[in-house]
Parts: sequence; structure tokens; C-alpha cells
Amino acid sequence: MTVHDADKMAAYVAKATPAIQAVGARGLVRGGRVQTMEGFPQTRIALIEHLNWDVAAGYYDSPLYAEARKALDGGCTRDICITEALA
Repeated sequence: MTVHDADKMAAYVAKATPAIQAVGARGLVRGGRVQTMEGFPQTRIALIEHLNWDVAAGYYDSPLYAEARKALDGGCTRDICITEALA
């Protein structure tokens, strides 16, 4: 993720944090130092743990998260994906 507008990112975090908590998810990694070893350079990482695949898949399009996405409004460039933990 590359942040382009710190104010928009702050507004996004303020709305995304309670939305994440409302679905029983938790942030494992947010911000901090990042060093890209291979691939596209990243300046910021966020990793969210959801209760299960269905919750994670539904979260992005949920009304709660829609408000957070609206607040972000182009404030960053990012890749979003869902993966299943096998461990």
C-alpha cells in the first residue's frame, strides 16, 4: 500500500477500525517498517484476521466497510486479497 493523503487515510482508519471489530476481526499488522525483498515496493502493510472465509469475503462489500472505503476516496494505492490460513 502507498499512502497518498494522510488525512484521508486517518479518516479511513477511524471508520475501518470499528467496522473490523464489529465483524469479530482483528488487525494483526498495520503500519510499521516495511522492506520489500522482491516484487512491487510497498510502503505500508495491513493484515486483518477474520473469523472465517465467508466473513472475510463479505466484509469488503458490507455497509460498514463501505463507509470506510468512501472516506479513503483515493487516499492510497493498494492491493487487497483474501487468503485462507492452512495452519
